[in-house]
Amino acid sequence: RVHGIIEGVIVFASFMSGAMNGVIWFGVGITSLNNISDAVGVGFVGFFTGFALTLTTMTTVESCVATLYVCFAEQPEILSHTDRDFYAVMTNALAIRQQSPLGGFVTPGYQSYEGQAP
Repeated sequence: RVHGIIEGVIVFASFMSGAMNGVIWFGVGITSLNNISDAVGVGFVGFFTGFALTLTTMTTVESCVATLYVCFAEQPEILSHTDRDFYAVMTNALAIRQQSPLGGFVTPGYQSYEGQAP
């Protein structure tokens, strides 16, 4: 489920970046070419260029998020040493999900670390 949310946000951000890039290049095309059809072509090229470059760059963010979840799933106590705030957010979210009747998984050997100093 998280992967779908992240992917949707990345595609939306890429689309918005492409749209802004297309508008900017359309404006450049109008002022320099003085022809609306050529300016529209330049705007479309600008849109697709901005979309592709942003989408390519944002895949790094998607990989980083996936890596954080995998590392937390394998050894959550290491995260408690590097980033205590994020560790608290993740453990609280995991505890809530495990208590929820709609949560789908239970991690074997999971212990609540509330009240304990990591």
